[in-house]
Amino acid sequence: MEKVLKWSKDTGAKITIIFAGIPYRLQIYKLFRATDNQGRFVSWTKAFGTKQPHQVVDTFKIERIRISWPDGREETFDDFKKLLEKIA
Repeated sequence: MEKVLKWSKDTGAKITIIFAGIPYRLQIYKLFRATDNQGRFVSWTKAFGTKQPHQVVDTFKIERIRISWPDGREETFDDFKKLLEKIA
């Protein structure tokens, strides 16, 4: 997960991981942050309890992953492995 965070910082891309069946998302952009479905920041503990970011990704089913680029472009992936391939 630290590699993903570093890539996000280096490229300026915002990564949003949307999970199936829960109202919270993991946003990676300079920090690991929890957001609600409207994109508002929420307490990490409220959203994911005591789980660390890698545990959140391993625990919850990923519905999709969205990369928002600084120039306004967006890319979507349906699993974490594809994101890792993108940043490799």
